[in-house]
Amino acid sequence: MIPKGGNDDGDAPVGRLAKNRTVVLHSMSAEGYDCDDNVLPRLEEFWKLQRQREQHANDVNDQEKWYVKSLDYWRKSEASVNGVLGGFGFVSSVDIAASKRFIHALGVNKGCALDCGAGIGRVSRGLLLPQFELVDLVEPAENLVEQAKKDLVLFKNLGDVFQVGAQDFS
Repeated sequence: MIPKGGNDDGDAPVGRLAKNRTVVLHSMSAEGYDCDDNVLPRLEEFWKLQRQREQHANDVNDQEKWYVKSLDYWRKSEASVNGVLGGFGFVSSVDIAASKRFIHALGVNKGCALDCGAGIGRVSRGLLLPQFELVDLVEPAENLVEQAKKDLVLFKNLGDVFQVGAQDFS
């Protein structure tokens, strides 16, 4: 942390604020500024900010690990209605019926639809394809994508099938 109007004399302790950003700490209680001209009132504030940034980096890593574990789970799942519903395939028709009521209540029943986390295309087949002019699918697990393509091949309004996670889809 370099005090406003001060200089870096080389004798002050140096800390890392973020990647490729160095701040010089001149005093435990002196106000200072980082290289973006953000005020850092005390040394404690500097370390609090540093911990917050490190926690954010950990959160991002945890999020990436979660997506990797999730994809691994779906890759190992059976590419069937029972498989994608965790052994509860018998609830599929009830789920589709409730979803139809929801879609109708919204007043949406034409145009384009995007099925994110499409799996084998269960919701697209039972709900979206019969109601929309064009339906695209987004699904990261290759085994589920391949099954969806096989199961939905006869639908003329099936658009693109993107093998990517919804978090990375744009």
